[in-house]
Amino acid sequence: MKIGVIGPTDLKVQSRVLGKSIRTLRRRAVSIGKIIAEGKHELYVNSDKGMLFAVGKAYKKHRGKELVVLLPREADPWPIDHAEPYAGQADKVVRPPDWFRANYGVISDTDICVVVGMSLGASGELSYARWDFKFQSHDDKPKKVIVIRELIPNGELPLWMELPLAELLQYIDTVGDLAQILRRVDFKKEPLLIY
Repeated sequence: MKIGVIGPTDLKVQSRVLGKSIRTLRRRAVSIGKIIAEGKHELYVNSDKGMLFAVGKAYKKHRGKELVVLLPREADPWPIDHAEPYAGQADKVVRPPDWFRANYGVISDTDICVVVGMSLGASGELSYARWDFKFQSHDDKPKKVIVIRELIPNGELPLWMELPLAELLQYIDTVGDLAQILRRVDFKKEPLLIY
């Protein structure tokens, strides 16, 4: 299964928003990377720092099947120099034409997406999940979004985000719950429900 991970690239901001130490956030990222690697899933992340890099690094350390890092070919509409060093850990680098396609790729090229924290960028990627689900064919790949409550403010998405994504969402309480849900659900057949 192909798993995309979206979340904040600035651990200082995430730490402040959640009231958790950067060390705690890094430990959660290590657990996420390890769970995905041990499940023999492919991991897709954008080339950047923060939770994305930490999850990818842990995934590689635990011998994940394939780490796919999306890095735009062109600095369009934003620079890419800051992101290039983070592609070095990839097994495969995918070079979409621009940042929009890179951010969309984490959603559209995967079977499910795991939200490991909220940021402005993650909010944009979640909006892509909504439109992708609404307008794309899903006979072969229904989209699912798993939100880890312990890594987002107040443990849930704001209602204005949650309602349009309701068909796609699965909340889990902790990072530890990720292993269980990846084992028990056939994402091709069974719906995920908010609980």
